[in-house]
Amino acid sequence: MNQSLEQLRTFHLTGKGGGRGGMRLRPQAVDAPARRDAAARDYPVYLSSEPSLGTLRAMLAECVAKEPNSFPSLVQSVDRVALAFGSAATAGSGTPIATANATALASLAAEVPEEEIARLRVLLPKQGTLFPCDAAALPVIYGRLLAGARQWARAQWLARLQSARVQLSGLLGAGGDSTLGVEGDLLFDAAAMARAIEHRKGPRRMEGARRTRIEEAVAAIASAIEAEAKAPSAWVFHSGAKPAGAGDLGWELRQSEDSFAAACWFAQDTLERTEAAWRAVRLARIEAESSFDETLHGERLARFTWHAATPDELRALPPVVVVENAECVADASLTGFGRLLRSGLPVQVLIESAGIDPLRPDIGDLAMAHREAFVLSASLARVDHLAAGLAAMNASVRPAVAVVAVPGEGEGWLEAATAVAAGVHPLYRYDPDQGDSWRDRFSLVAPDEGGALNAADAAAMSAPLANHFFAIAPEFESRELMEMDQYLAAYATEPPLSVPYLRVLDHDGKAARVAVSRELAMYARNRRVAMRSLGELAGIGNAHVAEAVAAARDEERKAAQSREAAAREEAARASASATVRRLVGALMGAEPAALFAPPPVTPAPATIPQPAAQTPVPAPAEPAATAGPAAGAYVESDLCTSCHDCVKINERMFRYNANQQVYLADASAGSYAELVKAAEKCPARCIHPGAPRPGDASATAAIVARGAKFG
Repeated sequence: MNQSLEQLRTFHLTGKGGGRGGMRLRPQAVDAPARRDAAARDYPVYLSSEPSLGTLRAMLAECVAKEPNSFPSLVQSVDRVALAFGSAATAGSGTPIATANATALASLAAEVPEEEIARLRVLLPKQGTLFPCDAAALPVIYGRLLAGARQWARAQWLARLQSARVQLSGLLGAGGDSTLGVEGDLLFDAAAMARAIEHRKGPRRMEGARRTRIEEAVAAIASAIEAEAKAPSAWVFHSGAKPAGAGDLGWELRQSEDSFAAACWFAQDTLERTEAAWRAVRLARIEAESSFDETLHGERLARFTWHAATPDELRALPPVVVVENAECVADASLTGFGRLLRSGLPVQVLIESAGIDPLRPDIGDLAMAHREAFVLSASLARVDHLAAGLAAMNASVRPAVAVVAVPGEGEGWLEAATAVAAGVHPLYRYDPDQGDSWRDRFSLVAPDEGGALNAADAAAMSAPLANHFFAIAPEFESRELMEMDQYLAAYATEPPLSVPYLRVLDHDGKAARVAVSRELAMYARNRRVAMRSLGELAGIGNAHVAEAVAAARDEERKAAQSREAAAREEAARASASATVRRLVGALMGAEPAALFAPPPVTPAPATIPQPAAQTPVPAPAEPAATAGPAAGAYVESDLCTSCHDCVKINERMFRYNANQQVYLADASAGSYAELVKAAEKCPARCIHPGAPRPGDASATAAIVARGAKFG
């Protein structure tokens, strides 16, 4: 036992003694039927003639859903039909769906009723191509999607060139007079008109700098039209072997030892040569409106460069593309790659990433570090994400990079799907055109099942990495053995003092265990940390966000506690005040309201002037009762909470004392109704309206009843 344990320790630390003759292993977590079925659902993929990319299974389900009553057998067997089509699809440039239809539907004849097959044959599209999950499919899929995305822009640019040539040629032929506008010039044969005028009155020739300017523009446009007619669907640079399927894509291939530098130079040269055509098209519009001003337009046109071209004008040029594989990029100098990403040139880079290499740099991370380039990290195992990412990339006129994981031989599709689920090949998109913040620019697809798989699971399925695993004897047990997931969870700043292992199936399908080398364990931890970092950039599990949320919740909790404490203190103070009033009243035999009421105000007697003695003066009449707010009104200022409600009702009646608590400043400054209203609004119930005085019109029966509640 000690010797076996020592062997495992030695293997784990040094990697010596591992390997299973290049045989792939199958982790038990990967072999779950649900996971295998999910991985197989994306294939074959269907590339329509538009073109657009989707799964054949989704297309079949849509066909069946249109007429569910016509397919009682197929409604529950879409996966079986998709599998039949998958068997009919061939690698490389794909299989026309019309060819696959015949083969696949014929194979279903023994299982599906003939009438359902006949109806399905009618509903299935007649154009398009099927692709299996194969590395050779990537360049073909990418090339056709790119051509389709740029087709409209190229057609529009050619139409603009032809229209501009007609306009400018018409100006030359008619001597420079054009009043029909852009649409009129397209319908009007200026050359024929010029010939007629020349026949009758002799030639009328445009003279001077204007003619020279227009002739140069016409020549530039003619050159651009000729170049467009000869242009390929894309200029493709590569350093290694010719990309698969390139012969059917209309690409012009150019091999170069430094494909990135060559593509940069070519793109720059193409853009600079096209500047003359862009200037000519703008000149044609100005001249057609007879509004050219040398001072205003001449200088602007002279300094026009490709940087001022519109996105559609840039998309109209044949794309410049670099196609490489991850091994070549990692082995070569990354200087040219970095310069391309910083150049701002509309060059696209397609990088195939096959298999798992613990020493290979993360090319997607390197590309994102340049900040202003479009970056896509995708996989053939996730068609939905790949299709959306390539569509966004083909619309971009920035430097753009797509790093796409492709399957290896055998069950490569399952290996590729496992690499995505384990975070070995993350799925994300970085698009600077979406905004200024990372929240807008970056989107991440979280690994399946919350990261239940790890990089060692994916590596076990790779034959070149078989030397990173060592078989553990079925009978061997030791506390120093630790399952890989537990090992990674326990790995904080230093690796645990244990030997990590995976549960796998051997070549006979029996359960087994294999120890994992330290190098591969470090790689698995690195990928887990990398996925955590990407998640934080995407706002998933961000530590800063979690800290801010926790701080906000803590602040709210403290504020709630403070409010509760203040409410308890206020209640205690009100209770104490009421107790004192009751005690004083009991001792003095008086009601608390009478004890705390201010003394009544006795009005001074009016001074009546005395008349002359000889004049008899009649006795003065009894004065009428003066209307006042109330008798016995008062405010318990010590209970006031300074809410300001009463002051807002009548600021002359209620005022603040030195303690910022309200007192009754002038009882006669308002009506009894205002006093009652203030008492009702007072949260401390410290305002007592008393009784209304005679003559107060506001003291209705209802108001008096409301005021009686407050004493």
